[in-house]
Amino acid sequence: MTGYKYPCEAVQPSLLAIDLADHLTGSRDVQFYRWAKGKSAETMPWLQIIEASIDNKIHYLTAGASKILDEPGYGTEFCYIANEKSCGNVELLTMVSYLHSLPSDRLDVGHTMNIGRPIANNSHLDRLLVSLPYPYGSDFEFVHLSDGRHARILWLIPISASEEKFRHEHGLEDLEELFGMHEIEFSDPLRKLVA
Repeated sequence: MTGYKYPCEAVQPSLLAIDLADHLTGSRDVQFYRWAKGKSAETMPWLQIIEASIDNKIHYLTAGASKILDEPGYGTEFCYIANEKSCGNVELLTMVSYLHSLPSDRLDVGHTMNIGRPIANNSHLDRLLVSLPYPYGSDFEFVHLSDGRHARILWLIPISASEEKFRHEHGLEDLEELFGMHEIEFSDPLRKLVA
């Protein structure tokens, strides 16, 4: 346990969280949390956030956002990569899951959202881009769950207002091309901006 305090509570993993943790890490060095206050805690009490240390990065994955089905038989979970463990990252994924639960705000590849604050002190990154989970390889996006359902996993990338504007003016492909040209380290909250 990392010793987070309320409202970031350590929990016993649900079967869904165990399935997803195994898909993410093979069940190595994982913790399970929930955000225990606010509207999201009231409306999605089943939501858990998986935190795993992999290759000197901290990986987060929702477990329960997929209960809001986007298509018959499958829903969406979200992953996020950070340099450091933080209760704020648990809150962030909870917020995204709650937003996704609203019928008017279903998230998909290419969508962006303003998160209302920088992801870290002195960071210009205060938005998220929903993308395919490229860092995890081609087999990661879809997972068959032990209860017979399927989940699609999408990656949340921190971006700036100017990068969001570029994405809306030039398209997702052009923004991803800029990221590739500049060899962006997406887990760095102080990374250089590409637009």
